[in-house]
Amino acid sequence: MIKEKFVNAVAQGSNLSKEDTVILRYGLKKIVLLIGDTIFTVAVGWLLGIPALSIVFQIAFMLLRMHAGGYHSKTELKCTVHSAIVTVVSLIGIRMMVEWSWQSNLLFAFTGAVIMLLAPVEAENKPLSLKEKKINHRKTVGIVLAFFLAAAVSQILGLDFFYAITAAFYAVCVLMVLGIAANKFFVGENV
Repeated sequence: MIKEKFVNAVAQGSNLSKEDTVILRYGLKKIVLLIGDTIFTVAVGWLLGIPALSIVFQIAFMLLRMHAGGYHSKTELKCTVHSAIVTVVSLIGIRMMVEWSWQSNLLFAFTGAVIMLLAPVEAENKPLSLKEKKINHRKTVGIVLAFFLAAAVSQILGLDFFYAITAAFYAVCVLMVLGIAANKFFVGENV
């Protein structure tokens, strides 16, 4: 795969210890995945006629997901497929939300509150220490509050960014609830 070749080429060209090379490989893989996810999101957004909103969605989703947690697939392939589904459904949702004004406001407030109450949700393959839970909870609340402010400014200025943030809140909220369900009912099984 191109990603593996790129990561191997960069890692081999470095004069790092074995441990640092492992860290470098991990970081490079994450960067390549992030770039791929962003290209996919913008491409789908462009096809739907909402490229700017797709970028806002991607930023809000990634920032929240990083700290709020939720369901995590056990393999990279499953993760890629699930991420693509979440992205496509969310971007289609953005297109539809413009039609529902008060319902979007309600969804935004409800999902934001749920995220702040539940965060962080750990996964079997992404456990958190007590310190990490406290830090991630604090960061999640700060991110949600910042996006509340950004959404309010967006609505005051008549911009559609509010809908992209709402879609990100909804997607993260659903993944958090799925993560809780997976932790409760499927731990130890191949989810």
